[in-house]
Amino acid sequence: MVVDALRGIAALLVVIYHARADYWVGVSRSWAQNGFSSDPSVWIGYATYPFSYGWFGVQIFFVLSGYCIHRRLAFELAKSRNTQVNWRRFFIRRFLRIYPIYLAALLCTALVDHLYLRQGGVLTVGELSTRSLLASIFTLQGIVAPMFGTNTVFWTLSIEIHLYLFYPLLFAFNRSHGAKLGLGFAFAVSAAYVGAYLVFDLERLFPYAHGGGPIFLPFVFMWAAGAYLADIEAGRSPALSGALWHFTWVSALIGGFLLHMLTDEVVSALPLAVGAAGLVYCGKSLELKLPWISSRLLLPFVSLGVVSYSLYATHRVAFGIINVAGLSGQSAFILKFILAMAFAIIVASLFYVVVEKTSLNLSSKFRAPRLGVGQAKGERF
Repeated sequence: MVVDALRGIAALLVVIYHARADYWVGVSRSWAQNGFSSDPSVWIGYATYPFSYGWFGVQIFFVLSGYCIHRRLAFELAKSRNTQVNWRRFFIRRFLRIYPIYLAALLCTALVDHLYLRQGGVLTVGELSTRSLLASIFTLQGIVAPMFGTNTVFWTLSIEIHLYLFYPLLFAFNRSHGAKLGLGFAFAVSAAYVGAYLVFDLERLFPYAHGGGPIFLPFVFMWAAGAYLADIEAGRSPALSGALWHFTWVSALIGGFLLHMLTDEVVSALPLAVGAAGLVYCGKSLELKLPWISSRLLLPFVSLGVVSYSLYATHRVAFGIINVAGLSGQSAFILKFILAMAFAIIVASLFYVVVEKTSLNLSSKFRAPRLGVGQAKGERF
């Protein structure tokens, strides 16, 4: 349950982050206009300030992805280091799980952006061109062409797919040298790229880059940190506990946020990997130690977690529909951004029923055998 809830929370963070930026004037302008107003809606707006850091939902997604992808194989490795993987089945299943939603969301983006341009609107990011569309289909956006349209979140989808392609190497190292050295290898890969990024100014090589893309290497450690949580659950590595561990992940989280504000997603990726993994680990631990509390706290987000991929992939499309309807632009009233967020959830729910369920049914045909009851509970957290 906690994984679905965390997915829902991560998706919601990103949606609020974007809706707030697109449809509300922000704390500074609101304060300049209203100050110590007696209007409750003004203070609700002030209270949304923490969501200006909602980009952190992306980091949580990467950790959860590593955990979920590696979990079954972690239990297999716990039984035998000679575990073999059917990589053909793995990649077919990942393709069927990711691409139908991705391609459908790209087409919806093209339609909505085209309508907006016909109305005289201007795209502030991306471009509607065959070159950008082909680059996005082959997950090369930011490398050979700009983002396709205004659906800016898709830089993370290309990173995710490239991480899948890198996973066989991570898995081989993990299997041969153990979970801890496997995590160390992932850290070395990411740290080497971040170092080169800073020393050689690699950013200048990618004029079309958006967000933390287009290179996946700084996020290898983040993804592997999630996989390491699965190794802990499978008993391949000791549980994380004690004051030192909690001090480490909280400090990394705070430091990562500060680095992100001062630099960008690439430079802050290493500490945020530890911080995001710490949050996910604590969530899993809470589920096992105090299930009645976690069920009450997280249950509202479980349903949202089920449609989290659709929500992540289509919330920009929903905002595009709002803009086509003539309701674009920031407002001094907080209600506009709240309604935009609610509309995005409705659109995502419809998209889930129409598109994502079909994708899930197709990918399930290539599903590996299910884990046993004891393994499914994750008793090592």
